[in-house]
Amino acid sequence: MLKLFYKTGYVIRKNLEGYKIRYKYNELRYLFSDRVSLPADYYFTQFPEIEFDGSKSRLIVQSKISCRGPVRFVFFEDGIIEVGKGTFFNANCSLNSLLSISIGDDCLFGENVKVYDHNHKFKSTNQLIKDQGYEKAPIKIGNNCWIGSNVTILKGVTIGDNCVIGANSLVTKNVPAGSVLVNPVTTKVSAVIPAGQQAGYTT
Repeated sequence: MLKLFYKTGYVIRKNLEGYKIRYKYNELRYLFSDRVSLPADYYFTQFPEIEFDGSKSRLIVQSKISCRGPVRFVFFEDGIIEVGKGTFFNANCSLNSLLSISIGDDCLFGENVKVYDHNHKFKSTNQLIKDQGYEKAPIKIGNNCWIGSNVTILKGVTIGDNCVIGANSLVTKNVPAGSVLVNPVTTKVSAVIPAGQQAGYTT
């Protein structure tokens, strides 16, 4: 397992034996170019934590993204997370990938948003839940989406362009483009954003 902790302008690399090597933050894209793809114009108010466990895990970030406060990107197996240009993360967001999480351009993430492209298996009565492995399916979030505070998005969900996901929602099913989701328990589309308010993204 490889953990990269971005703190105060430095990257700390830590392996399972606890050995730490400190690198200047500006050297990140050269030292870890096979794992982390960052543009020149990213902006982190507080550097995120990135944890890899898998030889093919990747973080791919497009231009003009920003993070306010701590954000975690966690990878297992061959997980990949892609973040589109102009996307913003508020404090304490957590994206966790065993397979694929794709986020479009110009999205807004409120505080404490959690995204998981996997769930624990639990149907066997002869095994502990922790020993049953995972079910996984990709997550795709379109362009120009606002994901409100404390939202949780689970495996297999596709959220179309120009959507608003209300605070405290649990998203377990697909959300059509141009939708406003307000039900905090199950996915329920309550309104559709008029086409004229969709900021140039065609639904």
